[in-house]
Amino acid sequence: MHIHDWAIEDISYLKDQLKSLVAWLKGEWRAIDLAMDRCKDPSLLFQLQCQQQTVKYLGTKWCQKLSAIKIGQKLDWPLHIRLAAVAGEHEDGGERVGKENQEEDLQLLAGGGL
Repeated sequence: MHIHDWAIEDISYLKDQLKSLVAWLKGEWRAIDLAMDRCKDPSLLFQLQCQQQTVKYLGTKWCQKLSAIKIGQKLDWPLHIRLAAVAGEHEDGGERVGKENQEEDLQLLAGGGL
């Protein structure tokens, strides 16, 4: 097996792990949302809002990385560009891809599927 094959396997593994993490965050988002609907204590409501912002931030970052992986595979980018895009270090992937798809990412987090 060549280093290239290992890196492709690592990217596939990372993609699977990110999908699992995003699915877990969706559950957390729903639980926080439900708790906020039922909460009557202002200080607890504020804590829940802070937790929801953290979940939103993490979900957006993880969805950005997933987007970079998917686009890299779809466009058949060279391996070094794929790895840089997943790390958010390439202008055609990572942060830029995620920002362009941020609304979609947040919809996925709030209840859609991947």
